[in-house]
Amino acid sequence: MKFSIHDRGIDIEVEYDQLLVIVGESSPRKKVIERVIYLLGLTLIGDIGGLERDFHPGREQRETLIGSVRGLERDFHPGREQREAVARVREVLAQSPDIGIVWYTNSPYLVDFLDYSEVLCVAEALDGRIVGDRLDKHPGLPRFKAGMLPGKFWSSVGEEWVLSQGGDKK
Repeated sequence: MKFSIHDRGIDIEVEYDQLLVIVGESSPRKKVIERVIYLLGLTLIGDIGGLERDFHPGREQRETLIGSVRGLERDFHPGREQREAVARVREVLAQSPDIGIVWYTNSPYLVDFLDYSEVLCVAEALDGRIVGDRLDKHPGLPRFKAGMLPGKFWSSVGEEWVLSQGGDKK
């Protein structure tokens, strides 16, 4: 699946398979993640343009569900229970190949159970634009990937690196 948002101060274009988890700064002042999810939701229901969906001849279009993983951070233990929750989501996706799920989280423990390509890092540039890229696109990943789980890697590099990919550094 692919989505592209170039509207209302958000400049993100990303391809993903079925699962994408958005991570980034979510302070009460900035609410970067919430702004991305809100605009993605508006795009999906057709209020604004900018979303590119995959179309398959003879098949219905793929649908994307948007949800919050914040409950998993608070209500599930950061080990076994979060791992089981992600496993259940993967089971649903395996049974429903026409569904894509976009979640957001601030939990590096939850991110540990994902693939690097399933994590979208978002950050706010100096000019207020929000930019993002998948964690597997981080230039330092090849050097550290063997020794770090995705959550630990994200915790160490943060999301500021995406600014050098598509925006001004803070």
